[in-house]
Amino acid sequence: MKMTWGYNQWHIKQTLSAWCDVPTLVCMTVAIFPCFIVACITGDHRYLQLGLVSGALFCVQNSLGLSGLLETCLHWLAIILGFTVLYWVQSSPLLFALFSALLGAICASFSYWDKNLKSLGNWILIPALYLSCELYDRVTPHTFTLAYIKLLEQLPVTLIGPILVLVCLNMAKIPKDRTYALIGRDHPYIVKKQPAVIYSVLSIFFAIFMTAVFVKYFAIKQGQWVIWSSVSVITGELSSMHKKFKHRGRGAVLGLSLGGGGVYLSSFIGSVTLLNSFAAFLIPLTLVIKPYPVAFTLRCMLIAIAAGSMTHTESIAMVRMFDVVLGGVIGVISVYVVTYVISPLLKIKREKEEY
Repeated sequence: MKMTWGYNQWHIKQTLSAWCDVPTLVCMTVAIFPCFIVACITGDHRYLQLGLVSGALFCVQNSLGLSGLLETCLHWLAIILGFTVLYWVQSSPLLFALFSALLGAICASFSYWDKNLKSLGNWILIPALYLSCELYDRVTPHTFTLAYIKLLEQLPVTLIGPILVLVCLNMAKIPKDRTYALIGRDHPYIVKKQPAVIYSVLSIFFAIFMTAVFVKYFAIKQGQWVIWSSVSVITGELSSMHKKFKHRGRGAVLGLSLGGGGVYLSSFIGSVTLLNSFAAFLIPLTLVIKPYPVAFTLRCMLIAIAAGSMTHTESIAMVRMFDVVLGGVIGVISVYVVTYVISPLLKIKREKEEY
């Protein structure tokens, strides 16, 4: 009996470690929990959306091994700067497309110095893009400035969780071979330049510009889904791009279908607000799940539940499904345009599979 219990414990641990890093999951929960608590206390669901910023800060802390408070604050300020620029230029579709594409290209270019910096670039672009589009879709011309000021007043809450993670790691000294000081320290980021990144930068610029123009021209709500979906398939290699496009397409169909079913069932549940809050809280936690197809499927399902339970409609899942697939198609087309049209014109050499 003892051997069976011991084996079961070992099997559970092995299964969990294969799906996600439990300590990372705990830290991510700590990072986004303050936003969840404030949302529950105040009843303002915007704090649930701001949990994306806290999650972004922690993802970079975790992937780059950041331990300094200064580094986290600088990352936070970069997100605010990107969000501010994209929010204030949205009244002009062309300017929004241009500045979104420039921000995406700048963030993607971080990988030129070290491929590990890709995480930093992604987690500046994603929250800046999502927050700016989300806020812009909800305001009217006479509340434009007031909405921006209110969000700035709420954003400091997003720092509480990531700073708390730094404090806990500093106190626990985990892992033991690293020093978690609460002041900035130098990091040997610049290891080897990656010239092939130029193809990804050009592809991302082209993809974001085209999708942003499309989104603004057709006045698509929640257009950030289309824009980011076009960027997310751009991996830097043709074969992995096709694979990721398939994963995202299948994940969107399955996850959003399940989410739509969850929204339908939620109509029979009394506390829709609680369901919305819980689903929104779980969304950032999917970022630490290792198998990407599973993580993206769960993310789509939770997003559909969170959004659909508030609008009381299952059709939002179909809209999101269309956004993901459309964005992915534009991203793939952008890569081929850059690879076989723009690169030859600019006489940029590339490896067989790189772009």
